Amino acid sequence: QDADQRRATEAEPWATFHRGSIFDRQGEYDLAEEAYQQVIASGHPEAAPRAAFNLGLMLDKQGEYDLAEEAYQQAIDSKHAEWAPKAVFNLGMLFENRGEYEQAEEAYQQAIDSKHPDAAPKAMLNLGVLFEQMGEYEQAKESYQQAIDSRHPEVAPEAVGNFLGLLRRLTARESSDKESSEP
Repeated sequence: QDADQRRATEAEPWATFHRGSIFDRQGEYDLAEEAYQQVIASGHPEAAPRAAFNLGLMLDKQGEYDLAEEAYQQAIDSKHAEWAPKAVFNLGMLFENRGEYEQAEEAYQQAIDSKHPDAAPKAMLNLGVLFEQMGEYEQAKESYQQAIDSRHPEVAPEAVGNFLGLLRRLTARESSDKESSEP
């Protein structure tokens, strides 16, 4: 009977998670949020972090940034090998979109430090873009190089393009600076 009880207890958070996903896809956001919150409250070691991540995504898309940040933080706090790095990467994008560059940089660095095969390279690339926008070109080049070195099939080629584009812009800027300073 204990084994049957354990299987039933194990299945319930997943069933609720899937119900939340369906509601989310159907645009029934209140019902989705309720289901995801139930899964998070269950404390299930696999389903709860994933529900927190999905809740963060859903709220982020709806423009509920403070609530999305809370949900992502729950996934991060779980220290789940899959969902925590993805959540911290998404949190970095959320901060960047809000113009909170220092927090974005910290979140991206946390994603990089996780060494997650997807989140880390994406964070390297995004950090490079962030540095470039802030005029921190040497740090941008370093971040792009890290993304290239990751050999991630999608991220590395994009990082090559960004790196070369940055070099072209810097070279063009140096040339125009020399021309304008000549007598």
